Amino acid sequence: MADQIGTVTIDRPEKRNAMTFALAAALVVGTALLASRWFWVPLGGLLPTFGTILVAAVLGSLWARRAGRPSDLRYALGAAIASGALFTGWSGVTDGLFLLAGALLAVTGLSARRRR
Repeated sequence: MADQIGTVTIDRPEKRNAMTFALAAALVVGTALLASRWFWVPLGGLLPTFGTILVAAVLGSLWARRAGRPSDLRYALGAAIASGALFTGWSGVTDGLFLLAGALLAVTGLSARRRR
């Protein structure tokens, strides 16, 4: 991430390092939440669902930054929310709502991607 003043570009490594640390910390927390199904008290799949969404947010953010397309973040989050239906076994209605919400978010990401 660089700021441009006139024709001089100033690189800000402290900002990049803080962002890298935040993404790495979120990825570790998300992975721990995903693994909570096997190591902690199973709360009906709530923690693994949060972990899936958090990991997808981090990976989608990295993917969107690398590709230069912000809509990729919505696509990744939509897929993660839809996969929440795999982890929560509460009811068919809840699973259907996870699938519907995730599909809608992924479709908006795909449609924004195709418009460009």
